[in-house]
Amino acid sequence: MKTRIFTITLVIILCFACVTVFGLPSMIDENVAQNKGQISWEKGTITVIGRGVAKQDANPAAMPILAERAAVAVAQRNALEVVEGVRVHSSTYVKDMELESDEIRTEVEGMLKGSQLGSSTYSGGVCTVSLFVPIGTLTSLVMDEMKGVSSLSSVSTPSEVAPDITPDNDNNVTPAIYTGLIIDARNFGVKGALAPQVFEADTNLLVYGPNMVKVDKSVVIYSRSVEKAKVDNIERLGNNPLIVKAVGAIKVKGEATDVIISSDDSKTFRQSKNRDEICANAAVAIIIN
Repeated sequence: MKTRIFTITLVIILCFACVTVFGLPSMIDENVAQNKGQISWEKGTITVIGRGVAKQDANPAAMPILAERAAVAVAQRNALEVVEGVRVHSSTYVKDMELESDEIRTEVEGMLKGSQLGSSTYSGGVCTVSLFVPIGTLTSLVMDEMKGVSSLSSVSTPSEVAPDITPDNDNNVTPAIYTGLIIDARNFGVKGALAPQVFEADTNLLVYGPNMVKVDKSVVIYSRSVEKAKVDNIERLGNNPLIVKAVGAIKVKGEATDVIISSDDSKTFRQSKNRDEICANAAVAIIIN
């Protein structure tokens, strides 16, 4: 009985510790690199924790500053490990791309040195800091490098991009003006990734993908509900986003990162007067569990 009580108590303590470091966990967030960091697909940030101490012979008055420097150095090392574990597409991770190109690792290391310092606390001689890495910045870096890596640049890329559709003006059809695209892909096991794609059912045409984006942002916004996506991202999605339901997801070896929408919904989006603008500005959200 005592052993059981001890076990339950230990589990509670460990759960509380996880919540204290990273906040309340959810399906839309991922702890990576043995809990050294967390990817928040919803917030579009990667948070990394680092802890450091000053040398024992240091001036006591300078110990907090020296400990913070040591913590930042540890956090930056952890950040590289965390970023390497970020999913690019399905079964491809940033670390896989580094095997193809030394330039990617160099670019990633440079990016991490400029990471934003978040909280910093000092207690009992130990300094704990957090670093924030924007997913959008990492996405832009990876996408630029992916274009030059032949073995990765065509992952699950179809042979043809779905063209825009011109409405039949003879029937006085006025093309709808949407400000964004929201795809409800809950219950399909979709995971967050740097380079997700949207396909049309039946034809396998590419409706939306990273190569269409012209801004330094994440390719899509991830959220846990349609309403939350609209409220939290009104500047990006606008006041009148087209809202559709996914009809499936594509799983290639690893996790499902690409979604499929119906031919009718694809047609509606492709008829939109400013479809190209929506794609270029990455005004696209995917709702996941």
